[in-house]
Amino acid sequence: MVALQGSIRTYQYRCAMPVEGLTIVFTQQRLRVAYWNALATHVRRARRSLSRSPRAKTPDPPLAPQSAGFDLKTVRAQFRAQGLYHGNYQDVERAFRAVLRRVGPPHPRRYDPWSGTVSYWFMKGLPVSQLTCDPRVRLEPVPPWSSRAGVRHTVRTRLLRVRVGTDHERQPIWLALPIFLHRPLPTDGIIRLVRVQWRPSPRIHLPTPEMVERFQRALGLDNAEIAAALRAVGLDWTIPEQLAPWVRRQLEWSASFVVALPSRPTQPGPARRSAAMALCWRVVANHGLRCGYWLGDDGAEGDVVLPHAWLADIAQADRLRSLRARRRNELVRSLLVWGQSASSCPSWLRHALNALPSWRSPTLFAFLAWFWQCHRFAGDEQGFALLWTWRVDDRRLALQEWSRRTTYWRRRREAYRRIAAQLSRRYRVILLEKQDLRPLATANVPGAVPSPEQHQRMLAAPSLLRALLAHAFRRDHGPGAVVLVPPPTLHLCPTCSTARNANRGASPTFVCPTCGTAEDHDRRVCLYLLAQVHDTLAQQRGDQPATTTQ
Repeated sequence: MVALQGSIRTYQYRCAMPVEGLTIVFTQQRLRVAYWNALATHVRRARRSLSRSPRAKTPDPPLAPQSAGFDLKTVRAQFRAQGLYHGNYQDVERAFRAVLRRVGPPHPRRYDPWSGTVSYWFMKGLPVSQLTCDPRVRLEPVPPWSSRAGVRHTVRTRLLRVRVGTDHERQPIWLALPIFLHRPLPTDGIIRLVRVQWRPSPRIHLPTPEMVERFQRALGLDNAEIAAALRAVGLDWTIPEQLAPWVRRQLEWSASFVVALPSRPTQPGPARRSAAMALCWRVVANHGLRCGYWLGDDGAEGDVVLPHAWLADIAQADRLRSLRARRRNELVRSLLVWGQSASSCPSWLRHALNALPSWRSPTLFAFLAWFWQCHRFAGDEQGFALLWTWRVDDRRLALQEWSRRTTYWRRRREAYRRIAAQLSRRYRVILLEKQDLRPLATANVPGAVPSPEQHQRMLAAPSLLRALLAHAFRRDHGPGAVVLVPPPTLHLCPTCSTARNANRGASPTFVCPTCGTAEDHDRRVCLYLLAQVHDTLAQQRGDQPATTTQ
């Protein structure tokens, strides 16, 4: 029977640096963070008042228009008067309510000028066909698709305009940035949300406001000296148009369109087949790092393995990080020795030399190099050369480290996405272990070196694989396509029925101490998941389930 199905899809595109409205975007991000913190302060204050009340029934108060002496409309009007556009405060309120409903009272956020978001919500929706003439979001007309890659890149680069404010004459203030449309938007879709994001990639030597305040306190400087140094080196985020070229190259911009697609007739999918996935993180000889093992009820099976060549990239990135730390420690020792022999040093440099042993962030050392460059003095050639040479070399090593890490992350995500899509096309239900991965991500001792098993877990990222599997099956087959099954506590040997602990060790196989039968740990877990679901379905039908070996 033909089914009708509608869906919500997100189309994300890469963008270039904005050509208009850069200052207003940074201002909107600062107001967004301030508005979030105002809401978080209200909820935490209301929760404390409810906890003191003996008649309190709910620990988390809702974000009502008026509650606990907090008038949401008044606070919203105050931020609107400061310039916060309605698309942004609507986005903040939606995200705040989602966190409050799922997690609990949100924590305050810190303002980071190098990453942020501006959004525009369409309450009634915007047809894609009207995107070229809408007064809120505009996109230049796109010519027909071309099969040649070079021509396609040229003709598909268009200018996207998003309204982010209104001036005193009620005229729109636009954010304009070139966007590369690598795939077209559906012509029959309805746009619900347009979101522009930026983030540093990589984040190398970009000081945050908290770092600047710490630097200012350590050197005993005033605000005017710090502001002058930031403007001199092109790091003053209050004047985005004067950012240095190397800072602009580090910022990656992207635009996302959330589009509601109409209901389309879909062909019947495969029969209600099930597949079980056992998440793991173990090294398999001559293969690589096994991150998952899947088994279908049709007898097909396979595993998800990250090859050793990919793991070599992340190992090289770890070695580069260690090399950077060693060279930073050598720099501290060299500067302290030079400071003891220096005849005349300004007070700010003396304060900096005293604070160097407590600094761990390379950004603080880089900011000291820039400030020193703006305040040179007689006899500082050797000390300044040490710091400036380190800054150039550390940036080179940091770029190499970031390249290795991002290559590994992209390859891993693409491998997980492919296996999730393949299983979703073949099966209609995915069975996963119902386990909490958060304790595994928490270190027992702060600052302790992770064990080999913890390191393998971080490389495998089982939560990412589980999230992509759940997303693929729910997108293609509905919310009931993901079934969580409690993990087994005991396993029985299939030969001698000896009970043993179900805890899986580092080895992929287990040898029974009684009869010597060898079996794969992860395959046994998949068999257990399939048996549990089949027994549950048999009980619902009133049949007598067959006896299965756990």
